[in-house]
Amino acid sequence: MAALPRELVTAPTVESARYGLFSVATIITDSGNGERWEQGGVEFSSVQCAQGTVWAYGCGPAYVVTLTKTATANQWAVTYTPSAGTYEVRINGGGWAVIANAATILTPNASNTVEVREQAGLGRRVSLTAVPNAPANGTTISGSSVTQAYNDPKTGDGKSWQQADPFGVLAGVSCKSVGTLDVDDEPRARAALAAAEQRLVEQVFERSGTPRLAAGGGVVTPGGSTALRIKRAVGVLEQYLGAEYGGVGALHMPRLLGPYAPVSKEGALLRTALGTPVAFGSGYTGVSPAGADAATGTAWIYATGAVQVRRSQVWVPAQGAETLDRSTNDVLLIAERSYMVSIDCVPVAAALVDLNGEDAA
Repeated sequence: MAALPRELVTAPTVESARYGLFSVATIITDSGNGERWEQGGVEFSSVQCAQGTVWAYGCGPAYVVTLTKTATANQWAVTYTPSAGTYEVRINGGGWAVIANAATILTPNASNTVEVREQAGLGRRVSLTAVPNAPANGTTISGSSVTQAYNDPKTGDGKSWQQADPFGVLAGVSCKSVGTLDVDDEPRARAALAAAEQRLVEQVFERSGTPRLAAGGGVVTPGGSTALRIKRAVGVLEQYLGAEYGGVGALHMPRLLGPYAPVSKEGALLRTALGTPVAFGSGYTGVSPAGADAATGTAWIYATGAVQVRRSQVWVPAQGAETLDRSTNDVLLIAERSYMVSIDCVPVAAALVDLNGEDAA
């Protein structure tokens, strides 16, 4: 048992956690004059998801897509004339999936829209509407396109409007008023917020904010739902960003994947071999696009467009005697600030990583 009261000393010097969300984002700290975005959020227009158009000189052969109903429920065989390699298919406006000639697709509803486009070359495209899911075996449905390419209707004139909503984060300190009169609690409250705010923002951005990573049906899964080794998962997301986005996006992973991810250091950033910055968030847990915990030994990683973080000045709402709870003699001082995370136009994409495979390597 100590003979004297403990001496008050300086806390250890702590280095902030590296390579989180803030490292891959453009951060804007506002002046503190009650900015409008703190009340209503923001929206902005982006042109980075424009797909553009290819034109061909003269007249070429028609591009014909034929669906043939198989004996399996809801399943259609897909063929292309002329056959020029792999194509992409999407059903009812969902994500694009690569499909080889003579492969099959599933139509989930009584009336479906099936869109087929060349993965490369002239980018020719056919859209088939009102495709049923249960016709007789052998039924065929065909459509054709001229040699000219498509201009993807999801971008129209190349502009895509994005929105983001604000939220608040806070942290503070609590202690007995007796014996701590020489301790300045406001700097400690501000320091507590500085230590916690990135992790708190990451938690909101992953699971509950607008926008968010786990955005349910709005998330594209270019690699499907099968768990992949992390290098393959990163490659799948890089391929997706390259096909759908005109800028440099970002990858988002829980820190659990830090030892496995194929990244290298460039200044204050970690980047993939293709230069895409990677955020290893302390607040990321690797949940599924539906927001559910991933199965043991797996984790979801995400790809987004460019990230912007907007924040207010730090606000300490109570001062002096206002912070004292006279019934307990406790002093509670809170520091808080408003935040908003926005991402550029490309839909969020996700891939499932198999950690068991990594550990076995």
